[in-house]
Amino acid sequence: MPLYCNPIDQGGIIGMCNAGALIRTIANFLGVPPTTVHDTIQQFQERVHLENLAILGRTPKLNNCDLQELGQVLQQHRRETLVSIKNLITANVSLNTIRKAIHHLGKRSCISIKKQYLSPCLMERRLEFARAHLHWTINNWSQVVWMDESLFELGDPVTQKQVWQTPEQKFNLE
Repeated sequence: MPLYCNPIDQGGIIGMCNAGALIRTIANFLGVPPTTVHDTIQQFQERVHLENLAILGRTPKLNNCDLQELGQVLQQHRRETLVSIKNLITANVSLNTIRKAIHHLGKRSCISIKKQYLSPCLMERRLEFARAHLHWTINNWSQVVWMDESLFELGDPVTQKQVWQTPEQKFNLE
C-alpha cells in the first residue's frame, strides 16, 4: 500500500524524476516506498495531462475583449443605468449576463455619496475664513457656539443617483 507523502516530498519526487532519476533511487533517497514514488509520478502526469486539455463546457458569452470594453464603458459612463450600458457595448447579451460580468469586474451599483457643490464664490469665502482664523487657538475655537453651512430642502427628497463603482472608489471626487 503506498504511503502518503507531504507536498515537499512530492515536489522532490517530481523534481528528481524530471532530472532522470530512477524510481528506486528516488525511493531510497527520500526513504519512501517505491510504490509511493510511482503513484506520485503517475498522479502528477495525469494532472498535467488534464490541465493541458482544452476548457470543457460552455464557452463564456463575453470574452476578454468584451469584458475589457465593458470595463471601459463603466469607467466613462459611471452614472448610466444597466439598460443604457447594454446599448453602449457591442456584445449582444442579456442584462443578467452584463450584471454578472460587472460584478465579476468588481463593480457594483451604489448610491453616490452626496457632496456639497462648491461654487467659486463659496470657495473664496471659505479661503478667506480660513486665512482670517489661521492663528486661532483651541480655546478660541471652543468658544464657537454654532457654525453650520448645511442646506435643507423642504418637500420631496432629492432622488438618489446610482453609480457603478468598486468599494475602494466610494469617496472619489468624480
